[in-house]
Amino acid sequence: AAISIFMVCDSETLHLGEGLSAAKKEGLIAVPVDSYDRIEERVDDLVLVSGESLSSRVGDLTSEMLRRAIRNRDLMYVRKNTPKEIADILCGKAELQDAPEGCLSRLRELAPEGLWPMQKVAKWLGEAQGHDKPLALLVSSGTFAPVHRGHVAMMHQARERLERGGYHTIGGWLSVVGDAEAAQEAERTGDVLPSAQFRLHAASLAVADDDFISVGAWQADEDGTPKKAEVMEALVEVACEHYFFSLEEKPVRIFFVGGPDDIGKAGEQKGVTAQAGYGVTIVPRDSEDLLLERPTTMIFTADANADEDITLMNASAIRKAIRTGDFATAERSLPPEVARFMLRPTASELEDFQADFELFRIAAPSAVAGDSASMALGAAGAHAHPSAAGSDVELGGVKEALQKWSGPKGALGTDQLGQLLRLIDPSWSAEELATLLGSAKRAENCAGEIAVDDFVDWIFAAQGNPSGGSGSM
Repeated sequence: AAISIFMVCDSETLHLGEGLSAAKKEGLIAVPVDSYDRIEERVDDLVLVSGESLSSRVGDLTSEMLRRAIRNRDLMYVRKNTPKEIADILCGKAELQDAPEGCLSRLRELAPEGLWPMQKVAKWLGEAQGHDKPLALLVSSGTFAPVHRGHVAMMHQARERLERGGYHTIGGWLSVVGDAEAAQEAERTGDVLPSAQFRLHAASLAVADDDFISVGAWQADEDGTPKKAEVMEALVEVACEHYFFSLEEKPVRIFFVGGPDDIGKAGEQKGVTAQAGYGVTIVPRDSEDLLLERPTTMIFTADANADEDITLMNASAIRKAIRTGDFATAERSLPPEVARFMLRPTASELEDFQADFELFRIAAPSAVAGDSASMALGAAGAHAHPSAAGSDVELGGVKEALQKWSGPKGALGTDQLGQLLRLIDPSWSAEELATLLGSAKRAENCAGEIAVDDFVDWIFAAQGNPSGGSGSM
């Protein structure tokens, strides 16, 4: 018997069947895109029409839409429209065995990140499949100068409260304000704040390993001072565009996260909750803060943090600690990667953010100064190598190297000496520095500085008399 072969196409691509010949047993099966399509069926010409439309089976799904969802890691949408095993392969959650190298790389290319990064949302949005909990985004706005552990903890405290309230949270953002708004705060406080780019970089380091919190640059990119509701609107717009297919069916709410001073007043709350789907989550400083909740109007209060050190953290005190060389306080307050960046920056970081590091009095010694000082302090036994022989180092060379570091004055403040010692050897403990610099302060001049030559003479003398050297300066 003769075998017929049929081309299958939808009503929008019927032209692909032109030239088919019934005499050659070539036929066409047309599938209507929706129930309104009218396609003539001609059985004698082997033109058949499906009785079921595409929209009744797969909605408005197209290959282009699926590719976009894969690039945006909209796993919930991809899983809805492909078998789970295939969805995981398409989105890079699993690998295709025995597949040619690179065959999926182009399809899996991530969409470029914008001012509101969305990659971390994919995980939590994927977990929303199968339940009807309302979805929630969280955002907190501030100078973050610098971002500290309290900021990160605040977001997780707010998230925990909303999860208990029946929401499924899919992402949180620290929205860093721009230089214009930061200048207003600086004027109010009489302080000088680092640039927006510096603050953005530090915040990004703080949450690099956090699978929920991202850093938003939209506010830093805006002129003027956007209101809280405007920040929230900008974030929702990007999220709904990025995850259009999933969020089209699951409306998303958004909550502004802040402390009592920021979002605790009724006027501030009304400025947010006046918009449908917008709410606030207040994070108290301590358990004695009395803050009323109104869940029906999307006003929630998180539990206070049990760690008193975190509740007492503030950026102004951290800036002061860094400027005065109190690195121990700064280390306790900053996320580890931020502490490393701000207290022990690399050469490229110092170059990229030179003006910002100058605000914090952080600088790198020259290569000569760093090498010579490291040799001197190691040989003199100031810290790590008390048994090394001081005679192996030229005393005059060490003085010369440190003078290059100190400049024409030939003197450094004790806080700068502390920074120098930390740069040379980051293993200095706070107690060791306090002991050393406490003794060194006795030799300060009227400007609060210590002559480099005197400091080097004293530290070499301490090697010769380790039990009593600290009092010889």
